[in-house]
Amino acid sequence: MLSHYRLIDEIGRGGMGVVYRALDTSLDRHVAVKVLPPEVTADTDRLERFRREAKAIAALNHPGIVTIHSVEESGGVHFLTMELVQGRTLDTVIPPAGLPLARFFEVAVQLADAVSAAHERGVVHRDLKPANVMVIEGAAVKVLDFGLAKLRKAEALSDESTEPTRTVTQEGRLLGTVPYMSPEQIQGRPADHRSDLFALGIILYEMATGKRPFRGESPADVASSILRDTPAGVTDLRAGLPAHLGQVIRRCLEKDPARRYQTAVAVRNELEDLQSTIASGAAPAVPSRKRRKAVVAAGAAAALLISVFGYVLWQRSGGHAPPASGGPGPEAAASIAILPFENMSADKENEYFSDGITEELINALVKVQGLKVPARTSVFALKGKDLSIQEIGRTLGVGTVLEGSVRKSGDRIRITAQLINVADGYHLWSERYDREMKDVFAVQDEISQNIVRALRVTLSPREERAIRGTPTSDTQAYDYYLRGRRVFHLSGRRNWGTAREMFSRAIAIDPGYALAYAGIADTSAFLYMYAESTDENLERSRSASQKALELAPDLAEAHASRGLALSLTRQYEEADREFETAIRLDPKLFEAYYFYARDCWVQGKHDKAAPLFEKAFEVRPEDYQAPILLAGVYVSLGRPVDAQASMRRALSIIQARLETHPEDVRALYLGAGALVGTGQVEQGLEWADRALAIEPKESGLLYNVACVYSTAGRTEEAIGLLERAIEAGFAQKEWIENDSDLDSLRDHPRFKALLRKMRAARPAGPS
Repeated sequence: MLSHYRLIDEIGRGGMGVVYRALDTSLDRHVAVKVLPPEVTADTDRLERFRREAKAIAALNHPGIVTIHSVEESGGVHFLTMELVQGRTLDTVIPPAGLPLARFFEVAVQLADAVSAAHERGVVHRDLKPANVMVIEGAAVKVLDFGLAKLRKAEALSDESTEPTRTVTQEGRLLGTVPYMSPEQIQGRPADHRSDLFALGIILYEMATGKRPFRGESPADVASSILRDTPAGVTDLRAGLPAHLGQVIRRCLEKDPARRYQTAVAVRNELEDLQSTIASGAAPAVPSRKRRKAVVAAGAAAALLISVFGYVLWQRSGGHAPPASGGPGPEAAASIAILPFENMSADKENEYFSDGITEELINALVKVQGLKVPARTSVFALKGKDLSIQEIGRTLGVGTVLEGSVRKSGDRIRITAQLINVADGYHLWSERYDREMKDVFAVQDEISQNIVRALRVTLSPREERAIRGTPTSDTQAYDYYLRGRRVFHLSGRRNWGTAREMFSRAIAIDPGYALAYAGIADTSAFLYMYAESTDENLERSRSASQKALELAPDLAEAHASRGLALSLTRQYEEADREFETAIRLDPKLFEAYYFYARDCWVQGKHDKAAPLFEKAFEVRPEDYQAPILLAGVYVSLGRPVDAQASMRRALSIIQARLETHPEDVRALYLGAGALVGTGQVEQGLEWADRALAIEPKESGLLYNVACVYSTAGRTEEAIGLLERAIEAGFAQKEWIENDSDLDSLRDHPRFKALLRKMRAARPAGPS
């Protein structure tokens, strides 16, 4: 007798104690009693920790996990009582050739579900193996022996969160059963819940083939095999198994925890989907984004949005092995779309922050050669649309998609993301970071490096520096910078003015923030070009771009901003050198090509402007400005067919832009010019009038609508708008002199008078 329990017979023995079948005489029921070993009970701290962990396990309340009834002590003997399970352990159930496929999925899905339930409550098993999995008659599965489980510390971002976070086991301490241990456990390195996923992969492998993936004559040999060997694929050992099952198991068995699935629920979902697909004989369904969000709300959040701030680099050619989980191999095109991260904060105004993170990821990724990354304008055009991953992939022409969410709460931040393969809709990678705001830059670096390692991408030293670059050490300055970038993209006098104010606040906090100075330079230049052609705006563009260069001589954006400022003050040779430097530092920087092309255009160097505009469009095929201006260059070069093609290309982009941003005045008036240029005069004039109604006083808009009227043959109205533009501050004489859209006005007396009145000292600017 042990207290009121009659011990009937011993049914198990291990490192954490002896298990007996017993009768609870007070309730007249059979239970399992586990008596703890002396080394546990003699250590007060260890015993107390075990009690806490047992309570956590007892709270799991999952049908696939053995229920703990109590933790007790009697006569100095410490023990716990558990549900008594009648059945066979999994190691005695697996036949030499593996389980039949239907039986495999019955057991595998339940096992993964049980593990995920434990992980979601912060409990890691640490000794998963077939001997600790009981298969009950009727195919029910029970996971036994959480004796080695360690409660992971909660690190929730807010009280409402129940998602798991991870902590590590004690370094240097070997825990578990060797054939089912993860590499990090064997090496005594920090181990977390992903070690359970490695063990789960071994069990799945054994269930599928009847053989363990890692073998040897001794425990040392097995441990060496785990650290060294890549096991044969399950489909190689057993013909007829689904290829995707092999991918799931292989990913569980990745040596690097970062390359494994990041949650057991993700494994469960993959297995469950496969089970349903095989049972129905249908192809795997690819859910829409709205459907995936519904699944999250229904309780699978840990499967779909599990964690990241960051970005992903597809494997490039050069003899690297193909990435796990069905990703493209060396011959596949390297392409990824970073979808706008969803704002999960209580304050919806924090959307600028989630948008900013998306943009930062895009800006970092486009610096990698051989990687196709759709630009901001393209991916943000899909914001709010209910499209499947396959539809998104087709629309953007990419093979993978990264989507995620951001939640800010006080000084805490949670960033989650998931990488999805377009071809089949399966998750290739997912992660979540719960951190303080001050750690946001460390998270960026950590995630980027993890992804690079996971996909075996070899970066050039320049790409390595670009990924590791931290623009500022102050998160409040960063916050203001992101606010500025968001409104800057909205265009218009008010937005550019607000953006400049945000960049100025960032600099007030961090005077060394080079990107914020470049932001001030760009907003001042845009205000000068499109709204207020004043000496003040010109000087702010010049001085801010110079300061950005002094702070960050290797920052491509600073050189591009400096080139634009110099171009506006007619210092063309110096501007050209800055643009060339920006292109050398970042061959994928759109602004470097685009502003350089405009610089050449305003000088009448059409032969040089054309290839630069073409390169700008190649770098950012979602941009409508480069092909519009390129059409004008083609006209000047006597290439009307190319001009028509360029205008039609721009129109298709502009029409998509206006669907989501109907009041984008620049899209309206540039689109109006393209419509008129392709013979759609009535609609072109309608768009021009819409733009005028939105911003009737901006000099740049007045000038461009004048160009539309000129092309449409409405000469007097065109000259009237030019007069208004000059009165509003438009003073870019050289641009007017070189703009082919105004050719129909050249001989008009009023036009000639306007040119005479313009201040000759004003430098040329853009259209």
